[in-house]
Amino acid sequence: MPIHRGVVTGAVAVLLAVGACAKADPGPATADLTGAGATFPFPLYRRWFAAYGERTGTRINYLSVGSDAGLRLLDSAAVDFAAVERDLHPADLARTPCRRLAVPTVGGAIAVVYNLPTLQNALRFDADLLADIFAGRVRRWDDPAVADRNPGVELPATPIHVVHRVSGSGTSRAFATFLASSRHGWPAGEEAWRTGEAAEGNEGVAAAVQQATGAIGYVELAYATLGRLQVGLVRNARGEDVLPSDASVRGAMEAFDPATLKAALVLSPEPHAYPVAAVTWLVVDPGAIAPDHVARVLGFITWALHDGASAAAALEYVPLPPRVVAHYDSVLTEARLNPCQPAGRPTRP
Repeated sequence: MPIHRGVVTGAVAVLLAVGACAKADPGPATADLTGAGATFPFPLYRRWFAAYGERTGTRINYLSVGSDAGLRLLDSAAVDFAAVERDLHPADLARTPCRRLAVPTVGGAIAVVYNLPTLQNALRFDADLLADIFAGRVRRWDDPAVADRNPGVELPATPIHVVHRVSGSGTSRAFATFLASSRHGWPAGEEAWRTGEAAEGNEGVAAAVQQATGAIGYVELAYATLGRLQVGLVRNARGEDVLPSDASVRGAMEAFDPATLKAALVLSPEPHAYPVAAVTWLVVDPGAIAPDHVARVLGFITWALHDGASAAAALEYVPLPPRVVAHYDSVLTEARLNPCQPAGRPTRP
């Protein structure tokens, strides 16, 4: 299969610049809504916010700072909504007088990306090999463990340079869930990296892999595509070696049950399903922001679940299955018809 060489393109340079600005700049004072959180969906959210603003006049600013940081900002009522691709728990939604509303918005593949310009075909990985690489047990690309998964490939004697996320990453948690299925398992906690370079956000990992021959990392597929990074096949629960794609992630999402509040979609039993994917949740606290802000957030979510689907597919994300969209249409309608009105409601300025 042909691969994409790891060269920095104009598109990814713009993406990385925008991501850096989002981290440093709290946004224009004229924004109607402010959100923060996961870098995983940032390329899509950026496009969604622009399109929704043109359609409705609602201006949305988003800080691409990671899932945990987004929830912390939501806890302090500094933002109107948070985006996360980490598993949620009932306690996350019951912290204030009004139960928080969590809605999944989109799914995507966590691609294994690497930088080996001499190779012309995609490498093959599985949970065992990836866990050995990210734990530092496999340190060179010509190691027998890599060769066993890639027979006939002339592997370079290049040192492996591991790139992973800094702590607080939902993408890391989903990837670590997959690594935990390996023969050695994986230590509890997504920060349990034993080797390698820590990078900020999906954009930081993509840039670090682009810049170092021999590097390997994991990013949402949109970042791999924009950066023209080499992408590996990963063995799924059925023993199939699968590339991340719209079709293979749709397969993984067939078993998605939003009632579990899970984000990681790992080792789906569906045929041809990509084994490492995640869903991003958008979380809003109706009791912590003004009623008009609540209405604006709910309006955006409704638009995203329907009109935003085409943009999602164009950027390598996967819209939610129709049964899930139908369920959350009912949830959002109920939230509008029966708004929470706590006494002494705090409001963001």
